[in-house]
Amino acid sequence: MRIYRHAESVSNAGGRTETAAGIALSPLGEDQARKIAEQLLTAPDLFVVSPYLRTQQTAAPSMDRYALVPVEVWPIQEFTYLSTSKYNGTTPQERAAPIKEYWERGDAFYRDGTTTESFNEFLSRVDRFIEQVRTRPEKDIVVFGHGHFIRALRMRLTHRGSEVSPARAMREYETKWRALVVKNGECLTLKKSDPRLWK
Repeated sequence: MRIYRHAESVSNAGGRTETAAGIALSPLGEDQARKIAEQLLTAPDLFVVSPYLRTQQTAAPSMDRYALVPVEVWPIQEFTYLSTSKYNGTTPQERAAPIKEYWERGDAFYRDGTTTESFNEFLSRVDRFIEQVRTRPEKDIVVFGHGHFIRALRMRLTHRGSEVSPARAMREYETKWRALVVKNGECLTLKKSDPRLWK
């Protein structure tokens, strides 16, 4: 399984955006998406995208190249924890203060608004993704996802088989994983035989 972070978005480039789900790729991101498609030398068994526009645009050149490969939309969207009143029409720089406030709160069950989810709900989505992957018959799955999701996936895989409280998981994510650089277009490869998927 290969999990790509989406190519550069307008938000990643510092631009002003509206809804979290509707952020499009930047011109550089469009070029990065084409390069990802060029790197896929054989057709996978399945393409997976999130419901968010930027992953679907990133996947588009690859799906065009291998048009017979099935495509599924899974709930692997980015962790959206700021309410629309703090997000819509803003730049990443303008969101810096509410982002800082959110993480300083450190409450894994806090929801900032009706259009957001708690950190604990986010981790539940990551766990469901792991279970979904391990039970699928396809061997070669190419996923187009998001930075927070990939970081949280890596964290959860390190804890497979052990109980970690939501509060502790949030503290660990904030202090260790959130700052982990996952570049636009970067790929995480995970074999289905990886024992971490089966604990």
